[in-house]
Amino acid sequence: ALSGAVGCRYDPEDPGAASGAFSADMTSEGGFHYSLSASGIGSRGFRASAASILHRGKASMGGGLEMMSDSLRITGTAGYSPAPGVHAVLEVSATPVIWEGDMPEPHESLSAVFARNGVTAALRLQRRDGETRIVASACAVFP
Repeated sequence: ALSGAVGCRYDPEDPGAASGAFSADMTSEGGFHYSLSASGIGSRGFRASAASILHRGKASMGGGLEMMSDSLRITGTAGYSPAPGVHAVLEVSATPVIWEGDMPEPHESLSAVFARNGVTAALRLQRRDGETRIVASACAVFP
């Protein structure tokens, strides 16, 4: 399976703020999911990422690389689906460049998602820049 999207933003009142974006995803018959994206093309807030995740049975694992206009991050991902409609994902990322006296600044997140019969609920625990956040969402679709 292959999918993709292309977009651009243009403001006639501020032509210098124009930017573009694209994304492409592919899932192979062997269980690999490849993802490539870029946003902020042509602007100061450029961001690009490439990732690959292998899905095998109930488990998944993979990694990726994210480049921003001023930094680089490497990410590792592991997931598990203990039951149909239930999925948990652990993601850890850090910058590989450490200057003298600096400590690495890892970003971690643990997500759990439940989806069944038109109901989706997600709970995410994020640790970033010394701050912990809990994010919860729910969505129900009624026939």
